[in-house]
Amino acid sequence: MNADMDKWKLDDGQVGLLQRYVRAVAGWPGNLTSFNQEQIWTRGIEESLAILDAVPDEDQPAVDIGSGAGFPGLVLAIARPGWSWTLIESRLRRADFLLSVVDGLGLQNVRVIQGRAEEWIQADPARRECAQTVTARAVAPLRKVLELGLPFVRRGGRLVIPTGRGGLGQVAELRAWAAELGGSMLVRAGGTSRDAGGVLVVVDKVGVTNRRFPRIGKALGR
Repeated sequence: MNADMDKWKLDDGQVGLLQRYVRAVAGWPGNLTSFNQEQIWTRGIEESLAILDAVPDEDQPAVDIGSGAGFPGLVLAIARPGWSWTLIESRLRRADFLLSVVDGLGLQNVRVIQGRAEEWIQADPARRECAQTVTARAVAPLRKVLELGLPFVRRGGRLVIPTGRGGLGQVAELRAWAAELGGSMLVRAGGTSRDAGGVLVVVDKVGVTNRRFPRIGKALGR
């Protein structure tokens, strides 16, 4: 563990919750992640916390799409208990893990939705533009993530997508697609000092996303 967590304004209680969370990830039956315990800290916890540099610090509603083992949504829910998080995970086993951790850590600011993000948002118009910040890590190709994420973001909010250097090559060709979905794309440094190759694709919500997005089925992201 990187002991210097004060840069993220975490108190001892929050660090303790993160330590318990890491143990839960490492000890869950089956493979939640390919990370070893050290990588859970450096590539899971620290890179999740790096997202805080890209979004306003005030309390806000937030959505994490494809939460998996909880990076970054569950980490950020611990780091910012005043934020209200919705974690959407389609795989039952991973959703069960998230529910177990939320219950075990006593997190009051998190709800877990087991289902596909595109189906969940299309089922209720009130779920559109419900969040100030939306995150999605290692979910799908960038084009598809834009279509999944931007409908959840309210105007003035942000979609933040952690990616590697390989994601940079897609940004220029996807700017027009982001604009069609109501977003304006930019790229900023991300990751941590231990993994300087990480970047954040940040998409400001500047317009309205047509209600036909996100599409369901094979049309999604095409």
